[in-house]
Amino acid sequence: MSTPESLVQRIHEAEAAGQAQLVREFKDQLWDSCKDLVGPLVCRYTSYRRDLRGDYASEAYLVMEEAVARFDLNRRVPFRGFLSLCVSNRFKDLVGRRSAGPLEEPDDLQAEGEETPLALARQEMRQKVRDVLSALLPKDKGRARKIAAFELRHLHGYSIEEIQADLGAESPATVSQWIHRVLVAFRAEFPRRHPEYFREGETVLEV
Repeated sequence: MSTPESLVQRIHEAEAAGQAQLVREFKDQLWDSCKDLVGPLVCRYTSYRRDLRGDYASEAYLVMEEAVARFDLNRRVPFRGFLSLCVSNRFKDLVGRRSAGPLEEPDDLQAEGEETPLALARQEMRQKVRDVLSALLPKDKGRARKIAAFELRHLHGYSIEEIQADLGAESPATVSQWIHRVLVAFRAEFPRRHPEYFREGETVLEV
């Protein structure tokens, strides 16, 4: 039986060889071997919002992909322990963001048809985000659905399950992979096009 560490090694080797199908298969196996670790964390951090469990589970899959990329096999640290720490940290961050709540304009500034400075700034930002998205992944045959999934998740607040149904994806994990693919490309491209939103060593934009 493959260990998580051996699966991570195989993923790294398959990625280096450009074997995308093998990468997907090994990641699915790795995810299956870590579900018993992730499940309790999802339940713990959504104990008062069970409707968020699907979103948190999908977020955990994205964290696993990031953990695979960052994991150093030479340090001989158990992958499951590393993943547990990464997932816990991401969930704490998500809980903190939800507790703080979204930035909203006061009701008296939201009169119908009125263009407030904050509303205009948001419109400008969304347009810049969409402009960057329109240029991402030009050689990816599935770019349309991947970018659509990203927009539905990050610009419109759809759940992973809703996106799966709307775009006809085979599984929530597939949707999470699409979003992660676009997110990696976006984080590389947006600062290059719009450095005004970033300070040295710090980001002003959260996506």
